[in-house]
Amino acid sequence: MGRIEDLETKLVKLSQEQVRTVDGVDLLNELAYAYSTIDVFRSQELTQRSQGIAQEIGYAGGRAKALWVTGICLFWQSRYGEALKLCQEALGIFEGCQDVSTRPRSTMS
Repeated sequence: MGRIEDLETKLVKLSQEQVRTVDGVDLLNELAYAYSTIDVFRSQELTQRSQGIAQEIGYAGGRAKALWVTGICLFWQSRYGEALKLCQEALGIFEGCQDVSTRPRSTMS
């Protein structure tokens, strides 16, 4: 089984309550990133969901990662200005996070 299939399986096994946690948001963002170069629409669907949950539970790093992945999707759609704006917004949030593990390795990995 491939990476996306593994992540999809993990997501399906989570209850609604489990998805609405830091781990759930991280899983949604990881799956969104995996899709970002092959299905930007599925990726954006996942980032919208993770961003909403992250906002709801107060998880800034998760919200930033969702913005960053959305920026990647916009980049692949040649929407460079929008991509840059979201990645800069994500970077500002990441810089305010104490947990450096939530930060991506670069703005456009």
